[in-house]
Amino acid sequence: MSRQYTREEIRIDLLRGISKEMGICETIRCVYDLVHEMPDSPEKLDMTEKLVDALWMAKKMGDRLTYYYETYKDKTGAWGEHLVHQSNDRIRELQGKRGSRI
Repeated sequence: MSRQYTREEIRIDLLRGISKEMGICETIRCVYDLVHEMPDSPEKLDMTEKLVDALWMAKKMGDRLTYYYETYKDKTGAWGEHLVHQSNDRIRELQGKRGSRI
């Protein structure tokens, strides 16, 4: 059974989460990093809510692919072979940037 995320858990993950690979979730977080620097506006709030929705969908998709693999031994996915691993320096930089928001 897939994990049920609350909207608040996703919002916190968007603000503070870090991934060692540059996959879809980390890309969404990096887009949020750019949006976070924008001046406050209705557009910024709308983009932030859409990024929360996108991260939620990405996590559900990842959970579903894991379920298919565990249940049916489905090995048709790329299984991370195209993910770009981030350096430890980059991870520390993101931790500092994202950790200071809350």
